[in-house]
This record gives sequence, C-alpha cells and structure tokens, in this order.
Amino acid sequence: GTLALVELGGTEPSVLLLPGGLRWTVLAAPRRARNWIVLRTADLSDPAEAILQAQDAASRGLEAVLPLYRVELLQAGEELPPFELAVPEADGAPWAWFRWNPAGQRWEAPPEQRLQEGLRLLPATDAGTYTLFRDRIAPEPVEILPDPGAGPLRDFQIQVRFTDLGTGVAAGGVVLAEGRPLPVEVRLVGNDGIYRAFLSDLRSGLRRIEFRVPDRAGNLAVLPLDYFVERRFEIVGVRLVPNPARGERGVVQFQLTERADVTLRVFTVDGRLVYQDRLEDVLGNLADLTTREKFLWNFRNADGRPLAPGVYLVHLRAVNAEGEERRRLLKWALIR
Repeated sequence: GTLALVELGGTEPSVLLLPGGLRWTVLAAPRRARNWIVLRTADLSDPAEAILQAQDAASRGLEAVLPLYRVELLQAGEELPPFELAVPEADGAPWAWFRWNPAGQRWEAPPEQRLQEGLRLLPATDAGTYTLFRDRIAPEPVEILPDPGAGPLRDFQIQVRFTDLGTGVAAGGVVLAEGRPLPVEVRLVGNDGIYRAFLSDLRSGLRRIEFRVPDRAGNLAVLPLDYFVERRFEIVGVRLVPNPARGERGVVQFQLTERADVTLRVFTVDGRLVYQDRLEDVLGNLADLTTREKFLWNFRNADGRPLAPGVYLVHLRAVNAEGEERRRLLKWALIR
C-alpha cells in the first residue's frame, strides 16, 4: 500500500521518516502540472515478476532486510525528481540497496550508494522497485594472470578478475605481505572487477602479494598470491593521457621497477626536438593520475608556443643509481 506522497514543486527538500528506519528524501524540483511522487510497498499485481524477483535474490544468496518499495509518479508524463533512500547503518552489517531491472530480470546494486553520516544512502532518479538486501558472500577470483606457479614474474604486473553475484565488486587495494601498498588499477564491469597490480621496488625472492577486494555491501575477499620475483631494472609501462589529445594539457604516466632519474623528450616525426623535461629519483605510478611522479605537458614547445596538430614521438629514458638505462618510444596524436 501507499506509504507516502510528496507533491512536486516545493522549494525545499521533503524528508519523511517511515517504518523500519527508512528515510525518504525528495529533493526540490519544478513542476509543470500538479503531480505527486509516491512511495508504496510493492504488491502482487504482477505475480510472474514477483516470482522472478524472489528467484533472482535466492540464487545469489540475497536476504531481504526491508520490504520491496515502489517509487513512481501518481500521474505519468513528467520526469521523476531526484530522491534519496537511506537507513541507519548497523555495525558490520553487509547491506546494500538494490533496484529491480525489469529488462534484465535481475536485482542490481547501484554503484552510487554510499555510507554517509551513519546512513546507507542511495541517491536515485529512476522510478522502479527498490529494496535493501543482506549480502553475506564476498567476491571470488575467476582469473589470475600470470599463473603463480608458472615461474618467475617477468613483466611485473599481476591481473586478477573477481566476480560477485550479489552487490558487485567495489574498488579495493593490493599490498605486500609486510603491508606496503602497491599501485593498482581497478576497472569495474557489471558485477565484476578487474584488478591490475604494478610491482615495483621489490627484493628478489618469493614475495607474497595480497589482493583485498570488497563488494558494495562491505564483504571483503583477501587473496594471497606467492610469486618469485627477480629484481631487475625495467620500465613496466608508459601511458599518454589522453591519446589522441584534444585539450590543452596531457599527462605522461610511467612505472619503474626501481627508483631512477627519468627524462622526457618529445620530437616531431622528422626528428626535431620540441619539448623536454626531467624528474629525479622517482618510481612513477601507472594506477594514479594524481601522483606527483609524472610529466605534465601543455602541448607547447620550449618557447611556449602551441604546437601544430599532428603525430609526435615521445621518448622516455630512465637511468637508475647503477647507471642502467631503459628507454621507451611512443606516438602521441595532437588534435586541435
């Protein structure tokens, strides 16, 4: 049945406290005609959909904490104003908000939800059926590259794909056994998460690398992997962001296996030097654009003049304390 109605057109947010600790906030929104946004408990008017909802939740180990709530406009034809659903967070409770996807016939945990001031809060703009589920199952690894038993680690990168049938994988971290964090790049795809860790500044020998991967409900998977590492000086990778470049500034990210002095030189395709820069005693970080150990370039030459559109050759040279040298050459397209 209907729990609450909020008339559209107010100048201030409407906050309603409802049974079960639910707080429903409807943000201020203009109206073109008199209308109301409605929150009600979902009924059994569509038994087939109710069966699908129950089956999907059961197959994924999801346990309902609240009833199913339906959010909609009383009269169709207008856009739904932004609203928020929130409940008090219980200590350590693996809860998460879900919205029913009728097309995919499955419950989905919106990535926008967050913990804020003791509340598990979901900002939303879409009509539909919402509820809070308890998800007790942590993410699981489904692919590990390279295989830890395949011999010494050669390219100083480890990629692990995790999946989570419940709320979905969230961003976490990777550390060494002694607790030192490693640079990690996380790409979230649906309920999966692809973690790529970049190894640097390691001693030779058997090293334990620990992936700590949460889901959106707060369950944590800890995956220890043992790899044999040979200490050697290498450039793990270089990335030009963006490429092609259309703006006024670009970033050259890099990752080394040990600290070194790094020189950046940019040439035209006919070999004319147009820009150069240098960083001393750096490792770089391919996973973090906010790191200070990167090169920033405003696509101007040494005299401060904007460069013409075209392809430029980016040369990176790294020299460590022992005098070992490594180089990389890449192409950067500049579009004006």
